[in-house]
Amino acid sequence: MLPILIPLGTVAQDAGEGMAERLTTDFEVARPGNARAEAANRLAAFLKQEEALMNTYHFTRHSPDDSLRMILYDGLTQYYYDHSLFRQCIRMADRAIPPTRAMKDTASWYSLLTRQTEAYVRTGDFDRARQSIRTCLDVAKRQGDPLRLAMAYNNMGGLYHHMRDDSFAVVMFRQGLEILQPIKEAKPNRASLLYNLGGTYTDMGRTEEAMKVLNEALAIAQELGDTVRISRVHSTMGLVCMNTGQLDRAEQYFHQALDGAQRMGNPVGIIYCLIDLGEVKQKQGRTAESATYRKQADELAHEMGFAELEMKACDGLYALYRHSDPALALAYLERNKALGDSLYRLDAEEQLKAFRVEYETSEKEHRIAMQNEELQRRNLQRWLLAVGIVACLVVLVVVNRYRRLVRRRNRELRAMNATKDKLFSVISHDLKSPAIAQKMAMEEILSNFENYDSETLGHYLSLFYRASEAQVDLLHNLLNWAHTQTDRIGYEPSDFDLRDLMREAMGLYLMSAENKEITLRTDFTDEPCPVRADRQMLHTVVRNLVNNALKFSDPGSEICLTITRSGSTISAFVHDSGEGMTEEQIYTVLHTDTLRSTPGTRGEKGSGLGLNICRELLLRNGCQLILRSQPGKGTEAGFEIKCVNG
Repeated sequence: MLPILIPLGTVAQDAGEGMAERLTTDFEVARPGNARAEAANRLAAFLKQEEALMNTYHFTRHSPDDSLRMILYDGLTQYYYDHSLFRQCIRMADRAIPPTRAMKDTASWYSLLTRQTEAYVRTGDFDRARQSIRTCLDVAKRQGDPLRLAMAYNNMGGLYHHMRDDSFAVVMFRQGLEILQPIKEAKPNRASLLYNLGGTYTDMGRTEEAMKVLNEALAIAQELGDTVRISRVHSTMGLVCMNTGQLDRAEQYFHQALDGAQRMGNPVGIIYCLIDLGEVKQKQGRTAESATYRKQADELAHEMGFAELEMKACDGLYALYRHSDPALALAYLERNKALGDSLYRLDAEEQLKAFRVEYETSEKEHRIAMQNEELQRRNLQRWLLAVGIVACLVVLVVVNRYRRLVRRRNRELRAMNATKDKLFSVISHDLKSPAIAQKMAMEEILSNFENYDSETLGHYLSLFYRASEAQVDLLHNLLNWAHTQTDRIGYEPSDFDLRDLMREAMGLYLMSAENKEITLRTDFTDEPCPVRADRQMLHTVVRNLVNNALKFSDPGSEICLTITRSGSTISAFVHDSGEGMTEEQIYTVLHTDTLRSTPGTRGEKGSGLGLNICRELLLRNGCQLILRSQPGKGTEAGFEIKCVNG
């Protein structure tokens, strides 16, 4: 035989209930003035001590009577609700509502209606519960308060669950949860809705859905440290396990729930846990233990005046004794029927049906709103998909451009390597030849100086001079070419007359031309030829063009430097009547970086750098190298440039 479980806190609760009634009576019979204020302060202090009032109050003889009654009756309503004394809770709420409405305190009025609704449901007065819920819904909708509206749906779902209309109860609970979804601070309210939804799923046999929402409710309750809600969730989880045949696990959950309910002094929770433990023991075949738990539940429910829970306990005892003690089972069945007749009025179902029809319309509107939200969600998904595709395309474009850049850099690197190889080739071959020639000439002169006459000595000195001249030209070209390849030549434009520049450049080669018996002349326009360009670069270009013309012209020929002006364009060319160039040679000079050395008419050494340098330097100044030639008919080499004031 199990020991009789005496709910912890029941004796203290009875004492507290008596104290609350005495202090309430003292307040109500006290005359207005100091005596009434003192009675109100004693009652307020008691309610604050019981945590039924959040604030500490001190009333005086001048405190308005409506304010006194609103605060104290509201606190008494909360006190009786917390102690599961629902009939007293309803009575105090009836007294608190008139002064609360007179004070126009809508928040307190709504809170009172919510507690009163729950109390009506607990006592089986579903007609008044329905009316109270209707008022709560109207108030919440008028105020646009989502928390209050969600809890009104919670209470409505609870009412339908008690009336066994679980499908509609689920709709109400889900509607409340949807309202709370974006409100992060509504965790306690959300936990209540999840707990109630889990209980409804349990009664409907939807165990997987029940455990899912109950675990979520338990997590919130544990986070909040809410012992009462933790106990309730454990109790419902025990029901789920019991319905699925997990009896040992169910018993464990029910004991956890019972422990929490006893610690909190919650008689409703205690009764439910006792009933559920009785059912588990019955399923385990432990009839005596089952009877002990069920009888404790029946006695406590009868003592507390919880008719609905007393009915539930009687129903379990009837099922327990139906075969072993028919007479006792019949007694419990008759009690159950009597309690049912007093609870469920004949017109309750009709009223609830009318209420259900009234809210089915709002449910349809809610579904339409949900469909619209779903449509918006899908549109958002499509938009995100489009953005993702665009992002992928952008990435592909960037990667492709990067690969192209890498390939281009590789080509440039290969070209630079080729240029380097060409440079080393020129240095090792073309620069070496004049140096060797100079050495040989000097050795010959030094070895046979006393045997040479002036004519022979002049011949060797002439060879030495030409070798030195070729070497100097080559060094100049190598320096300029290296600068163009490494972008180290700075562009420094200035204004000058192109005719002056070409005269200066021609003057540097008068002696060379005379030595080769070539005539240098100019044919410049009389018009001014002001240009804006880098003077040093153009000077280098003209020098190279004149030098090339001298190298490839025969002795006794003529080289002409011309400048013409046509509108805003100035043309500068060097004309010779030397060997000329083939189309292939012209193409190589103008479109490739190939260095091809060709000896002059007197065997002058060249590097092939001169025209390449001219092309690069002219490009820096916005011009292009122009070559016109045929083999054996001479060459025209030059460029065109814009006039400054053209």
